[in-house]
Amino acid sequence: MLPTEHHQIYESFGTVHVLGQDWDISDFKAPCKDFLKMKFGFKLSEVKTMRYENMKVGVKSVYNGEYCYPVIGKKGKQISAFKAPMIAHKNV
Repeated sequence: MLPTEHHQIYESFGTVHVLGQDWDISDFKAPCKDFLKMKFGFKLSEVKTMRYENMKVGVKSVYNGEYCYPVIGKKGKQISAFKAPMIAHKNV
């Protein structure tokens, strides 16, 4: 069965977001080494939610409550200059 055939079946149950049409995959690993600190001051494994707004990253370790906005970037690096390259994918 081709992916397009799967999409047609899934569309009868809900919204289908197709890779390469509706969304893409980016490689964040390499650029993060240049922009982010290695130690954040909190355990990433304990973070429940993250959000990005107004050029800041907010984190919460609980689902309710306010976001905390720790400085996670290296000195002199602007998040606005952060670029994650797209990962190539094959269309079927």
